Amino acid sequence: DMLTVVSTTQQTKPKDPRQKYQFSFDRVFAPSASQETIYKEVSEFVQSALDGYNVTIFSYGQTGSGKTHTMQGTGVGVMRGLIPRSIEQIGAHQVQLENDGWTFSVEMSFLEIYNESLRDLLRDNRKEEHNNGKEECKHEIHMSSDGRRSVTNLTVMSINPNDCASIDAIL
Repeated sequence: DMLTVVSTTQQTKPKDPRQKYQFSFDRVFAPSASQETIYKEVSEFVQSALDGYNVTIFSYGQTGSGKTHTMQGTGVGVMRGLIPRSIEQIGAHQVQLENDGWTFSVEMSFLEIYNESLRDLLRDNRKEEHNNGKEECKHEIHMSSDGRRSVTNLTVMSINPNDCASIDAIL
């Protein structure tokens, strides 16, 4: 699918103030697309993570475009979003492996990038206590010598993906 954007902003030396930019996407969903349709498209990424690959599912768009709804959804059943459906898939995989004698643990974190700032969505108190609650906890992206990236001060929670009540409480 192709999206064409027409720029209406003036640049310092515009050759053509209505210059067109083209962006290509692997997949674009219509506003009427169901949560199930979207999840079917990304569920293979969850399986890849279970197979040991590093995976990120990234939701991008303007305010009010449905990113949170797509990721979290609402309630149970058909309106569940990508996150609860992914956790459900991970839980089914955990049960399967534990039946084969494996020990399995799951940890999660949720990060939001908003206006070029990193926000930890699992932190209960976003203000650091040691600064009398006046300063927000800072997060930075670091890269190790082996090329792995991590985010500083990010909350990581151990979860049981088969405990629906505790997962709902987190989300």
